[in-house]
Amino acid sequence: MPYPFVRVNQATLTGGSTKTGFAGEITINLDLFGTLYQKLELSEMQQKLEAVGLTGIWLSDTSLVAVVDDYQAVNLLDTSTTTPLNHTNLSFKFRY
Repeated sequence: MPYPFVRVNQATLTGGSTKTGFAGEITINLDLFGTLYQKLELSEMQQKLEAVGLTGIWLSDTSLVAVVDDYQAVNLLDTSTTTPLNHTNLSFKFRY
C-alpha cells in the first residue's frame, strides 16, 4: 500500500431509542500513516479530515443528525517497521 494513507481503525455506535426519540454516540477512530518525508501531506490530510468531522454528521443540507461531542488528535512516530513512519490517530465522538 503506498503512503500516505488513511485507515479506519474503529467505528462504534452506542445508544438506543425511546418512545420520544433516539439518543446515543458514534465514535470513529482514524489512523493516518506516512513516511518521514510526508509530514506536510499528513498534516494537510489531518486538516481536511478535521474540517469534515468537526462539522458533524448531516442527513441533508438542512438536517443535522449528530454533533461533535469530543475530538482528539495524537501525532506519533511509529518505529514498529523497518522504515519509521509518521502516524496520526484521530478520534471523533458524535452525539445524537
